[in-house]
Amino acid sequence: FSGEYSLYKVIGVHKSSTINAGLIDAYRGYIDLTANFATGKLWGGNIFHFFKVNGDISGKTLGGFIRYQGVEAQLDGQIGQDGVVAAFQGNTETKIVVGGMVALPK
Repeated sequence: FSGEYSLYKVIGVHKSSTINAGLIDAYRGYIDLTANFATGKLWGGNIFHFFKVNGDISGKTLGGFIRYQGVEAQLDGQIGQDGVVAAFQGNTETKIVVGGMVALPK
């Protein structure tokens, strides 16, 4: 599969007495993914942007996680012979990553 991802990353997350604060940046890039429906695995990403996919396939349901610049984000979506569509979200104490990806067969 070949497609794109898009995400927001919030860095420097901290909570003051009344608000949560951090710096928000938007990122997007191209991804190459390989699916093995027999083993139930999807993997790939964009090595230049440090975006890595480690997916689990069950029927048409896609789970697993992505990793982006040290943040592991839960992956939820759909997959089939016609393509992949998924969303992800995750955080550490000081970073938040949220986004999605879409890919079509090569």
